[in-house]
Amino acid sequence: METDDSESPVLDAVQKSSNEDLGLTPQLLTLYYILLYEDCLLSHKKAAGNVNKYSSYSTDLMTQVPIKYLLHSAQQNQKAYSGLYPSILRLLATHYPHLCLVENWLSEELVDSPAVVHRLVYPHSLPICSPQRLHKALLACREDSSTVLQLLARLSHLPAHRLMTYAEVIVDSLQFLLEPDVPRKVITMVMTLWRHLSTVMPRRLRVMTVNILEGKSQLSPYSEEDIILDPLIVLRCNTRVFRCCPILEVVIQMLTAFLAASRAFLSTHLLANSSTSSSKKQDLFNITPMCTDQEKEELKIALLAAQESTAVQILLEICLPFEGEQGYPSELLPVTVAGIPSIHICLDFIPELLSQPQIEKQAFAVELVSHICQHYALPKSLSVARLAINILLTHLTVLPGDERGKFFAPLLPSLVRIARAFPPLYDA
Repeated sequence: METDDSESPVLDAVQKSSNEDLGLTPQLLTLYYILLYEDCLLSHKKAAGNVNKYSSYSTDLMTQVPIKYLLHSAQQNQKAYSGLYPSILRLLATHYPHLCLVENWLSEELVDSPAVVHRLVYPHSLPICSPQRLHKALLACREDSSTVLQLLARLSHLPAHRLMTYAEVIVDSLQFLLEPDVPRKVITMVMTLWRHLSTVMPRRLRVMTVNILEGKSQLSPYSEEDIILDPLIVLRCNTRVFRCCPILEVVIQMLTAFLAASRAFLSTHLLANSSTSSSKKQDLFNITPMCTDQEKEELKIALLAAQESTAVQILLEICLPFEGEQGYPSELLPVTVAGIPSIHICLDFIPELLSQPQIEKQAFAVELVSHICQHYALPKSLSVARLAINILLTHLTVLPGDERGKFFAPLLPSLVRIARAFPPLYDA
């Protein structure tokens, strides 16, 4: 990517190799300056009438700044950067929340443990590994998995920054790993390395992974900005991803990160284009300056809610085909409902599920609404729960005796949950 000439010195400063005497201090200070400048620019947008003569750093520049690598290095050496690390972390949590997700921090604690990072003496039995050799071994893993497992074991001993030269090989292999008969052990070890890499280069790694899994042409790949504007791009991946648990976990992690990035981007955009700004240009929503900040904020909230609810609906619809053949795993519903704050938006399409002719889908809808009622005792939940009970009462009269027992027995816990959430429905 090309950057503005005025930004080149900043980019050069932040991308320089570490100095033996100063370490990464110059790069960390430059990163802190960039983040603090952007923070001050946004904070004083409304207060300063002439603030528009100052411009933000371009997206191209910020894409090339190794933010997570520098933060990871400072985290590993907090004693040396005790005065700088907390300030950088605070600014990142505000403006780049997708780089500070709690689950990512927890996984980083595991992969950065001394047993993993500082194990510098490799077992003599592990072969030397190069990117080319790893690529060939991955392609041949269905016929001979022993070689690639040894290479992956050797790579698992490396610190994260030394894995960066293998990033393209690891990401490019994901499409092949979706093929039948690939050993699960190989897939699991590759995704472990992916998580290790994500501690130092998450942004580039996520964009590369989205493009590979989606099968996007190399002539017109998605950029990070494209995916932040439309996080649902993450779910346009090969459908085999949803049948491969280790890769699906990474896809959901990326979806969470890009949803957080989209939320931060929209908030920053609205702040930079507030109604009190002297700029008269139309903004991202194509809203004229006459629109109030409150109205813009409401539209932003609606857009984010739509993104999250659509993501949940897509994931649920992908699971639905399992119902007719092998039964939907009901044990996932409590985790899904408890872990997704906006899951109550699914109440909008549950009536449609209840109207489906397949009784398996109707049973799934009853189970889903029962769990939602437990967590969200809303008037809308009561209305949908009443509709579900009416559907069940209809089945009670039309299903033959043997099918009636098979249909209702698994749903008894769901009826208990609905009655506890809404006692007035107990009599029904």
